Amino acid sequence: MTISGAQEFGDPCRECGYHWKQSFESLMTSHSQIHSDLSAAVTAHNYRTRVAHTPWSVGEYVCHIADNEHIWAERLATAAEMTEPRISAFDQDALAEARNYAHIPYETAVWSLDHSCAELTRAAKDAAGTATSFYHPERGQLSVLEAIRTVIHDCHHHLWDIRRILAQR
Repeated sequence: MTISGAQEFGDPCRECGYHWKQSFESLMTSHSQIHSDLSAAVTAHNYRTRVAHTPWSVGEYVCHIADNEHIWAERLATAAEMTEPRISAFDQDALAEARNYAHIPYETAVWSLDHSCAELTRAAKDAAGTATSFYHPERGQLSVLEAIRTVIHDCHHHLWDIRRILAQR
């Protein structure tokens, strides 16, 4: 059974307000705007900010966004070449612990975020015209467009998380 992002999170997303049925062009515009908003919101001064009831600090969310975009860029960049287009699941909390997000310096995280944005944009543009679909172990079959919507939702949602943290400090 395939579960769309809209089915899982609502359309718009019940928490962050993300709209799932965006065109590819709209997604790319949103992605660029999200990264502009992240650049404006996250500073060296507030990077370590953490509040109760959120799993991560501002900086840890930045690291997660960058890692998630790197992983999805890798998937999208190789989509057309995969003989068996399967997405392996990863535990975001285990990855955060393994990479020690809490101790990654601001400058390193920002560098990674800038590069992940460019990688994802390039990979998404290259993959957008393919008819490839991925098998996701938790969501089922995802078209390339649905995969792109998924990763852009994650970016949007975590920008929303960061804004909530910054508003509560």
